[in-house]
Formats: sequence, structure tokens, C-alpha cells
Amino acid sequence: MGRNQVRIDVEEEYGVKPGEFVRNVRVRRAKALMAENAGMGMAEAAREVGYSEAHLQRLLGPTRNPSN
Repeated sequence: MGRNQVRIDVEEEYGVKPGEFVRNVRVRRAKALMAENAGMGMAEAAREVGYSEAHLQRLLGPTRNPSN
């Protein structure tokens, strides 16, 4: 399966581009990690999903509430 077909299939299945899909999965996972592990800070959760703390903060927005 080629790159273009993967993009088309992901967009049809999930309604978003592949990069956005991966970003959403990583952000949801970081939120879940912080919610499940009260002692886990944003820096550690960010590392677990492959982001820097600053990047994860930008993606989470101003609330930075792991329960959202």
C-alpha cells in the first residue's frame, strides 16, 4: 500500500489527516497517563509519548487539564 493510499484510507476512516490522527492519539495518551498517575508530571508524560514538555503544553492549550 502506498503513502497516498494510506492517507486516503485514514482520512476516510477517521476524518482527519494521518499526522493529525497520530497527534490526537499521542495527546490522548499523555492525558490518560497524567490522569492515571497522580504523581506524573507533564514533562514525564510528554517524554512517554515522544514530545517535549513545551510542545505538549502547546497542544493541550491553556487549560492543561489532563481530565479533558
